[in-house]
Amino acid sequence: LALLTFVVFQLSPVFSRRSSVAAALLLLCTVVSILGNSYFANAPAKGNFPSEFMERVPAGHFEEVLKDTELSAFRDLEGEGAFYRYSGRNLLWNAAILDGISSTQSMFSLSDAEVGNYLQSVGIPEQAAYAYFGVDDRMIASALAGVKYFTLAYDNDFEKQYVPYGFEDMGLRGSTTRQGQETAMKNPYHLYANPYALPFGYTYGSWIPEQTFRKLSLTMRQEAMLYGAVVDPDGQKILQKSGIREQPALETAGENVSLHQKEIPFQMTTSDGIQVEKENGQQVFKVKQAGESLTFTFDGLAQTETYLVVDALSVDGVGKTFWPTITSYGMIPAAEKDAKEEGRAPDAAAKETAASRVTDANKKLDKQLVYIQPRGQNFSDWHNFAVNMGYDEAPRGAITFTFDQAGTWRVKDFAVVCMTPQSLREQVPRLLQTQLKQVDLHKNPISFATGKITGEIASPGEQILTFNLPYAEGWKLKIDGKKTDLFHVNVMFMGALLQEGAHQIELTYMTPGLYPGMLISIFALVLMILCRCLRMRTGAKDQRCAKNSGTF
Repeated sequence: LALLTFVVFQLSPVFSRRSSVAAALLLLCTVVSILGNSYFANAPAKGNFPSEFMERVPAGHFEEVLKDTELSAFRDLEGEGAFYRYSGRNLLWNAAILDGISSTQSMFSLSDAEVGNYLQSVGIPEQAAYAYFGVDDRMIASALAGVKYFTLAYDNDFEKQYVPYGFEDMGLRGSTTRQGQETAMKNPYHLYANPYALPFGYTYGSWIPEQTFRKLSLTMRQEAMLYGAVVDPDGQKILQKSGIREQPALETAGENVSLHQKEIPFQMTTSDGIQVEKENGQQVFKVKQAGESLTFTFDGLAQTETYLVVDALSVDGVGKTFWPTITSYGMIPAAEKDAKEEGRAPDAAAKETAASRVTDANKKLDKQLVYIQPRGQNFSDWHNFAVNMGYDEAPRGAITFTFDQAGTWRVKDFAVVCMTPQSLREQVPRLLQTQLKQVDLHKNPISFATGKITGEIASPGEQILTFNLPYAEGWKLKIDGKKTDLFHVNVMFMGALLQEGAHQIELTYMTPGLYPGMLISIFALVLMILCRCLRMRTGAKDQRCAKNSGTF
């Protein structure tokens, strides 16, 4: 058919006096070609392509599956229309869409770029800018994102290590089923609730310029957002005219007394199949085969989150996507003490310590870091990561970085950071002192979409009203019916200057360019009709002229 279409196209000059014949033949060939391809690809007796998307299950099974997602653990705990987010382990992609509940995970090719920018700014390791599960189980990031619930699909001690600090145990919950005279839970989830979750609207009394924020380390950045709203240049121009002060307590390097975290010195050892070199200020690891690893031993701090920071990662290898595994282990102080007392060489002592700590019995938790090369389809240009290895009452003593593929791996630097929850406990109550009340999301009852959000707030003075909603150009804000400028807050979210007093808040959304696009389309349609009418009129006039000229 393709060959026939080509032949008809080449012979179209033959039909120059009857162009309609050539057009009809081309149309016929095109239609037959489409129908033929569809038949051979989709017909049950041929390609049967649709069968690849069919799951042969009893009627109603799909509905039962949807009822048994992680949402079954908490969907009945909140009133209809309430705002909150959830996160957890082993989440089902986009499950929240069917219930209109917000979550930290999404897979959508047109995802808001602001979310990816935020994840990158604080080093949260995720798959891609359009596919992400959560906020790395972090206590501060969970609070800032309004994560109220955290679910575990598997109820065991290993999984419980991933629950962020402060989340309260609410036991097993899930959908129920009848078993004779008794009611039993079907596929229960272990549910945890976060008392530090920030609401849809809350306020800051100080701000941090975005350029100052960018100078901080990855782990300092997320903690800084508890002390002041990180504001973009447009917002800075607005706030500089107000009485709201710029946060002065943040430093850009070294140990910061205002932030409750500490960089921990470590010793790094390598497995036998790794060759280490220095090149242009970077550490180069030439990995011979998958499974080789780096081991970082250190004296961690109790009652902290422990992070492994990876600065400027890049990989030259056969693959396009790399999934190194990062595993944390507890401390065994006695083993290290014995090694020192025996007077061994530092390298030998470090290897002895690593061997004693890196055992299955001492293992805590593991995570995977995703690195995608520039030639990869999902390349997001992410090179800096701060991987949260969990909160623990006891100190961590070792972290391993296991390479999943051979190749040349480059890293500018590694760091181990321990962060206490003191900032979370102190600052969140301050942020909650003034918050948006009577929030109405105005959700569509069918699609759960919304283009309007309203609420009330009473402010004791000038403050920065922050909305727990990703920034988008289409959102417009009115305070007491008066249009108010929105600006970026904390990289991803929206904020505005709020004056003293009680206020009515209204957010409305309109797709940018929708009205101009409609006007252009209408204008183009009218212009096309006018041109067509003019052409028809000119053609009729030409025919009359031709007839008149034929009389001579």
